[in-house]
Amino acid sequence: MSGRRQLRNFDLPMLMLVLSLIALGLLTLTSATYGAGLGYIKRQILFTVAGLAAMVGIAAINFQRLAKFSGWIYVLTVFLLLIVLIVGKEVAGAQRWIKLGPLSIQPSEFSKVACIITLSSMLSSCKEQILSLKFILRTAMHVSIPMLLVLLQPDLGTAIVIMGIWLGLLWLAGAAAKHIAAIVLVSITLFAVGWQTGFVKDYQKRRLIAFINPYADPLKSGYHIIQAQTAIGSGGFAGKGLFKGKMSKLKFVPARHTDFIFVTLAEELGFVGSILVIALYIALLNRMVFLMRSTEHELGVLLIGGVFFMLLIHIVVNIGMCLRLMPITGIPLPLLSYGGSHLLSTLMAIGICQSIAMRRSKLNF
Repeated sequence: MSGRRQLRNFDLPMLMLVLSLIALGLLTLTSATYGAGLGYIKRQILFTVAGLAAMVGIAAINFQRLAKFSGWIYVLTVFLLLIVLIVGKEVAGAQRWIKLGPLSIQPSEFSKVACIITLSSMLSSCKEQILSLKFILRTAMHVSIPMLLVLLQPDLGTAIVIMGIWLGLLWLAGAAAKHIAAIVLVSITLFAVGWQTGFVKDYQKRRLIAFINPYADPLKSGYHIIQAQTAIGSGGFAGKGLFKGKMSKLKFVPARHTDFIFVTLAEELGFVGSILVIALYIALLNRMVFLMRSTEHELGVLLIGGVFFMLLIHIVVNIGMCLRLMPITGIPLPLLSYGGSHLLSTLMAIGICQSIAMRRSKLNF
């Protein structure tokens, strides 16, 4: 089947959901950056076009070919994460970006997609070993290297996402519950050790403490949470209207166009707009579950599952931190938050799902 003919088999429900979220994101971004020039929206549109082109390009490739290059993908990912630590651009105390002329890329964002591909390939090719502790330790070594390099930037949020993808794929592949429970227990223990030894940075500690009681330090560590809650509450049922969110416009809400774009949306579109966004996300995740159930390829199931868990963690943690249901971890909201690398990597992941959707059994509808 030719590439053009295959593209006619795009999963349209998924595509329409993705485009709807992108459009809503661009609209909210325009409002959030109103008065700051058109630079933000122009760059986001540029990365949207590049991301959609990448999505179509990846969808045109048979997803089974990705497994053949998983080794090279892993090596390239580790190499880029090492380069960031050596010559990366530092912003606000974090060294996460590689400068490429007028643009900057964040390799840690692409590392999530790389881990989905490489872990899925490993699990699908060694399915008979999934109950073996030795094999589980192999997967642990596989993800620990990129996770450690990401933590050194430091980027706790991305490390949490990679961890969630790993656990989710192990569960989906049929790993023993005791092994998954052991991983969680060891991770909690290592985090406690990191807290005591200083590996967990002071600002990360303050964020976790502020989650419990933001009013203990209302002008510093608790400021984000307090302002987010106030802005969301002021939106009421129908919101103040686009471009009329006072807390966003007066910059009381920090990172109103990136990590806290949901706060901007909730203030201006209210409960109705918030529910609409959540409903679109639920529909997108539900579509992925449908595709997982309708494909006969083990690798395909795991790849879509990896993307599912990546998006689920981002959505739950981001909206959760805006509502003070979770600590602030700096995880962007998929397809809405401003950020070229995140948008591009997300659309690449969607492209993998589309590749599988176009090549699943013709008996499934």
